[in-house]
Amino acid sequence: MISIRNCYNALKENGLFFTVENFAPNNDIFKRLYLERWKNYQYENGRSEEECQSHVLRYNTEYFPVPIMEQFHVLQKCGFKNVEIFWCSYMQVGILGIK
Repeated sequence: MISIRNCYNALKENGLFFTVENFAPNNDIFKRLYLERWKNYQYENGRSEEECQSHVLRYNTEYFPVPIMEQFHVLQKCGFKNVEIFWCSYMQVGILGIK
């Protein structure tokens, strides 16, 4: 949160802040769907089954994504008055904040 607040402080009034983050889906159904899709993509692009499974198992052990609304809350807490999604694909989201 400190880094986002520093970005906010560096912006002029009405300045734009863009960030692209991984996010946690809102439920287990989408989490399984997205992680399986990611695993299949890796496998189809040359990784072994073991490598793919190992990478997916990082979720909530080495890799802790947060839901989109929580990311919005962080930006708003740092001072951004307007926060919106500008891009979203599976478990990645682009967020725009306006100072």
